[in-house]
Amino acid sequence: MPERKQKIIYEALGMTRRIESMGYTHRITQIIVVVLILLFLNIPFETVAIPEWKIRVVNELGLPMPGITIRQHWNNYSFDLSATDGKEEDKVTDSNGNVTFLARKDRESLLFRSIAFVLDILKIGIIHSSSGVHATILSPDHPDSSLSYDGSGSLPDTLVIRN
Repeated sequence: MPERKQKIIYEALGMTRRIESMGYTHRITQIIVVVLILLFLNIPFETVAIPEWKIRVVNELGLPMPGITIRQHWNNYSFDLSATDGKEEDKVTDSNGNVTFLARKDRESLLFRSIAFVLDILKIGIIHSSSGVHATILSPDHPDSSLSYDGSGSLPDTLVIRN
């Protein structure tokens, strides 16, 4: 009889060791899965914030204005956590009064976008701030004329310069 009890005890201990090793393996698997998810969430990807913007610059009579400096100012306030004033690029209109600005893209990870989204929601009502994409087209020499885009709808395509 004591041998049988001893055998049962050894079997129970063996089972316990197997259960413990399964728990250890399960814990390692959980850690690996969490690390893989975090790595995946940190892979950056691009989205177009402002599409390519083609503008025709004309005077009040509708005649093209060649050689005019045009400035594009843009920012995506939802992702810009540094509260910078955004970015700018100047171009000069061609002989037909046309100018084209390339598409503006955001390259952020899903984790960053999620954190920025939550912070964007939290800052509403707490401080005066902007949210989303904002872009402006103007001529530094003629600041009374401008076009703007907020990420919705179609891009305006004609800038009328008033003298």
